[in-house]
Amino acid sequence: MTILNDQDKGAGGEIQLTDAMAKMIDKQPFHGFTFDGERFDCGDKTGFIMANFSLGLDDDAIGEGLRAFAHVLLHRSGSRKIANPPEAAGVAEPRHP
Repeated sequence: MTILNDQDKGAGGEIQLTDAMAKMIDKQPFHGFTFDGERFDCGDKTGFIMANFSLGLDDDAIGEGLRAFAHVLLHRSGSRKIANPPEAAGVAEPRHP
């Protein structure tokens, strides 16, 4: 997709795929796909980790280990203990279409 090579940064200083898609509509066939599932904003580190963690929880090979790890993280004491829900840190819940 060479259009991304020339795409200027948009909102948030990120390359916006929607801007590139808008430029492609009149130049080549364009198709969309409706899906039933979760969407994550992988344009920042938190969203990227949330997406990967969510996928990992659903994976038969690693889901149980990730749940155990999350449990340990959520229940340990000390300065790294999670004090606020994700919304307090500006983290959105995954979106369902």
